[in-house]
Amino acid sequence: MKLYCCIFGSITQNNLKVFIALMLSASISVSYAQNAPQKATRQSALDAFSGGKYDMAYVQYSELSTLYPKDPLYKYYRGVCLVRLERDPEPAAKLLKESIRESAAIRSVPPDARFYLGRALQMSGHFAEAIQSYEDYSESAGKKAAKDMNVPEFIKQCEAGKGTIEAAAASKMEIVSGDSVVSVGEEATQEVVGKHEELPESYDKLLSEAIILQNRSDSAK
Repeated sequence: MKLYCCIFGSITQNNLKVFIALMLSASISVSYAQNAPQKATRQSALDAFSGGKYDMAYVQYSELSTLYPKDPLYKYYRGVCLVRLERDPEPAAKLLKESIRESAAIRSVPPDARFYLGRALQMSGHFAEAIQSYEDYSESAGKKAAKDMNVPEFIKQCEAGKGTIEAAAASKMEIVSGDSVVSVGEEATQEVVGKHEELPESYDKLLSEAIILQNRSDSAK
């Protein structure tokens, strides 16, 4: 009888161990499936791009471009994402040039590719090429579309040698660390002090009475 009990107990324990192992394995599999990065699709990449999530869109279009290296549309979107993010203008210009050059071979890219190429070239300091690209876009898209995209202003910036990413970053640093920030803080402080000095005596008296009542309340506890 004891032998049967020992055998039954051993089988039960082994089954329990197997059951626990299976449950843990299933739990790990579900957790991995939930946390695993989703595979990029045309729709998911377009959704990210349309929603202004250009970092995510760039990653997904890069993955798609690896799978379909000859598709110019994925190069176009990658270049536009970099322009929108104001990052890596040289690679962005290269991608956009390739997308325009390869456009007729497989499928067409949007006509604003030349506009974004102009922006990438301007951001990287290639002003003469940027102006040419802006003018090509204006000629193909029309003056109204070019005006809506602020092309005339970008051309003026290029003619003045302005619009690089480095210059924009330096300008932002000057605004943050400049004396103007300090002076604004000083003016705000003076304004608050001035308002405090102009408070009526009745207000000061009421405030003093409130403090006294509060102290009495605290001492009675």
